[in-house]
Amino acid sequence: FAASLFIGYCAYFGRQSQVLHWLLSPADNAVGFTFSVWVLGWVFRVIGIYSGTPVFVALGSLMKESLAP
Repeated sequence: FAASLFIGYCAYFGRQSQVLHWLLSPADNAVGFTFSVWVLGWVFRVIGIYSGTPVFVALGSLMKESLAP
């Protein structure tokens, strides 16, 4: 929820001011990319678990672990 809220505020402030858009754009892109990889990792894991395909489970786990600190 926090990631989508942050992305929404960045889009709003980016329309209001070019300076804010220039400042917030890198963080907005990083948060959006990280959120997308996180969701895609969970989707791959769920597909792999329910289909019994270990490749999808491994790919989802790899994507999830690459985001861990």
